[in-house]
Amino acid sequence: MESINMTEIEDKVYDETFDKTYNFLHLGMNDNIDIAINTLLATLESLLTHSGNNKNGRGSLSQARMDAEIAATEVVWLELVEKKKALKASE
Repeated sequence: MESINMTEIEDKVYDETFDKTYNFLHLGMNDNIDIAINTLLATLESLLTHSGNNKNGRGSLSQARMDAEIAATEVVWLELVEKKKALKASE
């Protein structure tokens, strides 16, 4: 019987969730960069709060999904902040 490598499974779950979340967030962006930044910041705060509310414990795959959602949200938020800075600099 082949042994299960949980690290590989967790990495795969993380990568898939990150990609799906990143793409979903980009699809949901509107033309108002300030609204998008504020929405992502509120989403990030909610995700971080939920991540910290782990009284009963959560499995490693659920944690991998949570970590990926947070990371993808942070990346998109930072991309928009940088885009806003670039737009202001070009004015």
